[in-house]
Amino acid sequence: MLLLVLLCAIAPVVVAGTVGFEPVTKLLRLIATAENADKETVATALAGFMEQLVRFLETQGVPSEASERVVEEFERALEEFLADRTTADDFGQEIAALARGLQELAGERGIRGLPVEILQRIGVDTEAIEALREGKELSPEEIVELARKIAERVIAEKEAGPSEEAGPPEDAGPPEKAGPPEEAGPPEDAGPPEEAGPPEKAGPPEDAGPPEEAGPPGDKGKP
Repeated sequence: MLLLVLLCAIAPVVVAGTVGFEPVTKLLRLIATAENADKETVATALAGFMEQLVRFLETQGVPSEASERVVEEFERALEEFLADRTTADDFGQEIAALARGLQELAGERGIRGLPVEILQRIGVDTEAIEALREGKELSPEEIVELARKIAERVIAEKEAGPSEEAGPPEDAGPPEKAGPPEEAGPPEDAGPPEEAGPPEKAGPPEDAGPPEEAGPPGDKGKP
């Protein structure tokens, strides 16, 4: 029993529902060299694929410094491809080499495959996943269609904005949590002007007595 536990502890991370890196690397190369696919579609599909792949590996403990170097090389290759400074075959070979570099980083952490749910999140459909797992060839038309689906998924996610998993902006607290202006007390809390006493409290002019109290002009005698 103890031996079984030890064997399980040192065994590579290979679980049901995964696809090996070799077929994934091959798929990336096929997308990169798809003849009948638009270049922008190919570039978008590959960028989304690599982003999800790198993100998964980093969650499994692959150092971000190592994966970032691969990403930088990928972005450079993508720029060359879009600028027509490289052939499709050379570009495909370079993408495959970068994918193998990620595979080596994964192997150092005992990761031998990519979970099916990651491929589904990327936009790879069930039929293509089964073909990858069984080592079946995908036709050029299927590769083009797959690239289109992945690109559409990437564009849709960008238009939808960041997912709630990363936490929406309101997680930091909306402005009202700091208290609206009225919590500090409206201007009337200091008392309206009349609380200091209106002018009449000091006595209206008649308090000093009307002019007639001093006697009308007739009191001094008539002429």
